[in-house]
Amino acid sequence: MNNEIINAENILPIRNRRFIGVFVISLSMISVATFLQYKLSFSDLVYKIIWCICIVGFIFSSYFLMTDFKQPGRYFRVIYTIFILYQCFIIIKGIINNIELSLSLKNVWIFLGNYPVSWAFIVPLFIFFTKDIRIYFKILNWIIIMGILFLFLCIIFPDILTNRISAGYLGSLSFGCVYILILAKYFDKRRVNMAFIVALVGLVSLTYLARRSGMFSFIMFFLVAYIINFFSKPKHFILNLLPLLIFAIVVIYFNSPTYSSKFTARLERRLTEDTRSEVFEMFFLGMKDDMIFGKGMYGTYYCPISGEDEEEGVEWAEIDFREIIENGYLQLILSGGIVYLVLFVLILLPAALLGIFKSRNQFTRSCGIIILLWLIDMFLFGLPTLSLHYIFVWICVGICYNSNLRFLSENKIDVLLSS
Repeated sequence: MNNEIINAENILPIRNRRFIGVFVISLSMISVATFLQYKLSFSDLVYKIIWCICIVGFIFSSYFLMTDFKQPGRYFRVIYTIFILYQCFIIIKGIINNIELSLSLKNVWIFLGNYPVSWAFIVPLFIFFTKDIRIYFKILNWIIIMGILFLFLCIIFPDILTNRISAGYLGSLSFGCVYILILAKYFDKRRVNMAFIVALVGLVSLTYLARRSGMFSFIMFFLVAYIINFFSKPKHFILNLLPLLIFAIVVIYFNSPTYSSKFTARLERRLTEDTRSEVFEMFFLGMKDDMIFGKGMYGTYYCPISGEDEEEGVEWAEIDFREIIENGYLQLILSGGIVYLVLFVLILLPAALLGIFKSRNQFTRSCGIIILLWLIDMFLFGLPTLSLHYIFVWICVGICYNSNLRFLSENKIDVLLSS
């Protein structure tokens, strides 16, 4: 390490630091704006203007941060090229099948605002995100700031933690902090402790609201963060407390049945509740002739839905055809069929394996684990969408395919971060 020399060009440019801030803030503000519109009921036009400003900031910053177009490895280049070409086929097919919708100016918002349907095809381009390792840690620092914003909003609007819709809008602000827990080795105690608090608040909220898939995702990341940092030096006290925290929760739960039952009442009711089998049956019935190549962008399936859940505070508009299916893999099939699903897995799974098993540092191993956890999460929910979580997964894919990053020593990473 003493032989490492940090040259002037190794210092992260101020311009790049600004782009990082714009990148994270613009994505986070989409969720905040959506929540505020729901909570304060301001004009839909105002919301669309804010949303467009955020998107412009997101696109502008992404343009300057996506600079690595020389991805190594013949396998990746071939599979990824086929994947992108097939995405173009899906988009064209969707436009042709919905030509009136695509050409109508008054429906432009459907393309701009419909995250899973439209923006999911853009996110895989983040595999070309810059490979300057310092950028990623600057992003994670901004994620902590967004986590603090989440706590601040919870103080102003306490029902964020107890309202399903509010928690759904702002959950991404707390979930991002689990990345800091996995990479705790590279962060100081203050940041790790703050990330732990934010993530724990998010988990408690999802437990109270009985959001099973979200709970599972948080718990997976907590456990992985504990395991991967168990032998790290220095150890973070807050992560070492995790087993004791779990033990304390179990003891309190069984010794305070009155309060515990109130807190977990929804979860106990929904733990074995089957809310998706009927939807999945309708999906496969509607897809029987399109399983191979899908229905293209804007693809839908027949599944009438309407009504209101008074306890959850959710009201469903009356629709006959849905374009969202609550499962990441089925969402891929809806758009591009089994072909799209296979290409997707052929890119992400090898990246995860390379990161976990063919790496010399904890950073790229953690990136591989993040990809693997996303592939697991897609069985439960894990929708491809315009979110920092999904974008970060594709950034991790680019990292894991890059042998230069995988073979970096821990000492070299420490030198880069110190600059």
